[in-house]
Amino acid sequence: MAKRLAGVCVAILALTHFSNVLALNVDSKDPVYTPSIIVPKPLNQQFTAITTAGVRLVAVGLRGRIIISDDGGKTWIQVEVPVSIDLVDVYFPTIKQGWAVGHSGVVLHTKDGGETWVKQLDSFQAAQIMRDYYRGPNSIDASIAEKALSEADWVEKEGHPFLSVWFKDEIEGYVVGSFGIAFRTNDGGVTWVPMYHGFDNEDGLNLNAIAGKGNSVFVASEQGIVFSYNVETDRFDKRRSPYTGSFSGVLVDDEVGVVSFGMSGNVYSLALNSMQWSRMPFPVKNTITGGDIDIRGNIALVTNKAELFVSHVGSTEFVKVTSEDDVMGKMYSDVVSNSKNHAIVAVGSHGVTLLRSGHEK
Repeated sequence: MAKRLAGVCVAILALTHFSNVLALNVDSKDPVYTPSIIVPKPLNQQFTAITTAGVRLVAVGLRGRIIISDDGGKTWIQVEVPVSIDLVDVYFPTIKQGWAVGHSGVVLHTKDGGETWVKQLDSFQAAQIMRDYYRGPNSIDASIAEKALSEADWVEKEGHPFLSVWFKDEIEGYVVGSFGIAFRTNDGGVTWVPMYHGFDNEDGLNLNAIAGKGNSVFVASEQGIVFSYNVETDRFDKRRSPYTGSFSGVLVDDEVGVVSFGMSGNVYSLALNSMQWSRMPFPVKNTITGGDIDIRGNIALVTNKAELFVSHVGSTEFVKVTSEDDVMGKMYSDVVSNSKNHAIVAVGSHGVTLLRSGHEK
């Protein structure tokens, strides 16, 4: 038990981009079934992830809080959310359709650009889905099915967090999380199929982040490993990098390829059809907690020291654009670089920070 609890702490650290927080019990009710509280000053709260839904920005954070902005991050509105569990990642494959994930196996869905949300999945439902699938008739190896059933018990008992979400379109998508837990949907989240057996992950490593373009899907994990989706086998194959630490994030772009980043300033790139990793020089040894690639191919990365670094298209070097080292304990957990209005917005321990407004280029 102690060993697994230590592992959960590592998973939570990766999940919240190294924010040391736990899901809270609100008013003695289960936060999975308790709506998030609308607060007077939501921008002062801790947020863990941010993404775009067209020109709209959507950020998620602790206690189920979700905020949206339609003016490049200058003003924000908090929306109602059916859970008060900590949320960790958010993704929109279209302007209207989006998903958010978090602790206790929570998956939320919106079909109106983030204005309203419904819960599609939680750890109790996920555990039952795993039991039904791995006990049912299938071609899964018996030993793997047995291991998956054992993990299902832990999913229910400990409420394994989902650490990341990615959708190919508004129909097909994945959620991944701690101890190798993963699910796929082919109907927009109406039903989910477990993918525990679909990874070359015999050690049950945490699946920290997922990103993709079309059928090129990559999952950042621990021990310098990134899993890549194999269309022919319908499995995620293991790709080892020269790095031996944990990757906290992964970015995928048609032109840039794959960029995965982690602790101590480690950044590695990989062409989509290549097996050869290349290290990208990074100016500092701080932990890289989030990143984004804009439509022009510029890469933006943020650190746990509230720093923003940018590598412009065609370059392999990262240049520090701004930092807030003078703010004690401030850290960024994620960033979005929206070249449609030239805004760069970071979220983290101290809320939302507009690093570059939509009028700057």
